[in-house]
Parts: sequence; C-alpha cells; structure tokens
Amino acid sequence: QNLRKTEHASIRMCYQTILGVAWAFLGQKSDDIMIYSDDSSQWRIFVLICSLPSACSVVLLCFLPETPKFLITKRRFDNAMMVFQKIYACNTGNNMKRYPVSNEKY
Repeated sequence: QNLRKTEHASIRMCYQTILGVAWAFLGQKSDDIMIYSDDSSQWRIFVLICSLPSACSVVLLCFLPETPKFLITKRRFDNAMMVFQKIYACNTGNNMKRYPVSNEKY
C-alpha cells in the first residue's frame, strides 16, 4: 500500500528492485547460491537474474537528468535551461555557453 502512495516512478521502481533482490537472497546459505545446486531454491536464482535489468535501470536513473518539460512545469527554469544546454552541447559538439537561447526573460 505504501508503494502505491509513492508518486515518483523511479523511487517506486527502486523499492521494487530492492524488495526483489532481498526476496531472492532472504534466508539463503552461501551453498544455496550456486546455480546447479540440488536444492529446491532454484526459483530464488531465477528471481535474482530477472531483477538484474531493473537494478541496472535504477542505477542508470540516478545519472539521468529530469526532462526540461518536467522542470518547466515545476517552474525550475534555470535547471531546465541547463538541461537544454547539455543537450545542445551533446548534439552539436559546441560549448554549452554558446546555446542560442537565453533565460533572461525569467
């Protein structure tokens, strides 16, 4: 129920990934982690492998900036301009300071 109350999607995905990884390792002995063990806990390894893409996504989300549209709707114009400048620099190879639009109006 608390996960549904969490509004931000990346935080919710982070919680779900942590819960999935914890669920896979909960109650594991070090011998049970082997892939070819004869134990009946093979499903834990399957869950762990399936949670790896989500874990990678959570890590990558930490390095992605918010979209300019989101920042503008939150009235964070300076941050939105910085994102636009970074996009401009990445696409053109020019310096960020040479971005042809200024935010002097705000």
